[in-house]
Amino acid sequence: LEHVHSRFVAHPDFAASPTRQMVWDGFVTYMIAWRRLEDMLLPYLGGERLVMTTWLAGSFVSRKFDPVNLDLTVFIDGDRAASCQEKPGIGQIKKLAHRDGMLKRFKVSPCVVRHQYFRSPFLPQIVGNPEVQEYVMLRGAFDDWWQRARPDGVPKGEPTPETAAARRGYLEVEA
Repeated sequence: LEHVHSRFVAHPDFAASPTRQMVWDGFVTYMIAWRRLEDMLLPYLGGERLVMTTWLAGSFVSRKFDPVNLDLTVFIDGDRAASCQEKPGIGQIKKLAHRDGMLKRFKVSPCVVRHQYFRSPFLPQIVGNPEVQEYVMLRGAFDDWWQRARPDGVPKGEPTPETAAARRGYLEVEA
């Protein structure tokens, strides 16, 4: 996190940005909300954490001087989340995944993906396991989505076949 802050907030390229520190502060507060949820669920999580990793993407991790939000994908352990299904506080996951609410409150636009372990993409276990199918589909979709970048001069909007090619990456931050 220190490296991301030094490169995308405190760096001389962005130090004068009126929005970057505000967006960063919202992101940090958002991740603290995840940590508080994990602390509440710790007795049911076997001492492990729920958040596995987070991908940061969008204009915040680009050259844009004044991004208005930070796009991110939060990967949580699907099995651990399932083990807490009826536990107090588990409803917070749904709140933390609510994109409009989190954008308004924290200046982050999150997508929460429940990680599912699987041995190989060639085994029939994927075909017969809807949780694994969803995970594989979402992980691949967000991997593809965050690598897209509009060429300079192209107005904001949905990508077209001509503008959807992978042109960048995203940053992965371990919890």
